[in-house]
Amino acid sequence: MSEKATVPLAARARALWALLHPFPVAMTVLAAMLFAVIAARGAPPLGPLALLFGSVLLSQVAIASLNDYCDQRLDGATKPWKPLPAGLVAPPVALGLAAVCAPLALLCAAPLGPVALLAATVGTAAGLAYDVWLKGTAWSAVPFLVAFPVLPIWAWSAVAPADPRLLEGYVVGAPLVLGLHLADTLPDLEGDRAQGVRGLAHRLGPARTRGVLWAAFLATPALLAALAALPGHAAPVLWAAAGGTLGLVLAALALSRGGPAPGGAGPGRRGWALAFGLLACAALAAGLGWLLALAAAQPG
Repeated sequence: MSEKATVPLAARARALWALLHPFPVAMTVLAAMLFAVIAARGAPPLGPLALLFGSVLLSQVAIASLNDYCDQRLDGATKPWKPLPAGLVAPPVALGLAAVCAPLALLCAAPLGPVALLAATVGTAAGLAYDVWLKGTAWSAVPFLVAFPVLPIWAWSAVAPADPRLLEGYVVGAPLVLGLHLADTLPDLEGDRAQGVRGLAHRLGPARTRGVLWAAFLATPALLAALAALPGHAAPVLWAAAGGTLGLVLAALALSRGGPAPGGAGPGRRGWALAFGLLACAALAAGLGWLLALAAAQPG
């Protein structure tokens, strides 16, 4: 019997689960669901909500699985324990998941209306473009800057009439998305560079990457506070969101002690993983606060 055949089914199931990048996928789907609840003022219709859930989940699964498929060579050199280089998931499975889930995501979004479908298309296309083309270039942050601020538009328009003020998400979301992209890349910087990856963080280098990512996260509470001075926003909600976001960012900064250990290993990596979780929560808090402020300022 071959060594491959002796791998327990449970190990293969865990590997398939890991292939889907469960934490970022779950955070994205959770954000979309909460955005929809806010847009519908607490009671989104179940049919559109289910279609939104399916479209966002399928889109994220397609992006995650294609990411690992495209990174096989890199992961084989720097992360041999990952599902594909470890031989626990066959590469055609990862590619097949992406090929099936991406169109299904758009199929789920189609009944939600043209705005939601356009948002789903933009978000999915940006993620796939990152996987296939932009990850190793100086433009590696662009797909994130395009895709994640479109999520509130996707969720809102699925359950409520689209609001032009949702385009503010590109202002509020830009520093958050840039910071998350750099924070996600930082632990793997040295291994990636050794394999020829030349994304934005690799070009900035560790010190400047840390500086830019913390500046980006600290700018977000200031942006929320500035929006509080504009008409059409619930200022108390924005101030509360700014305070909560700032607290989470400062806690992450203290926990991280500046960044992961050289080579991304040891206690420094564990601390950075916790810090990254706090930064993801900070991004969610900022997005929810901003959207709550828009909803609270609407008449009726």
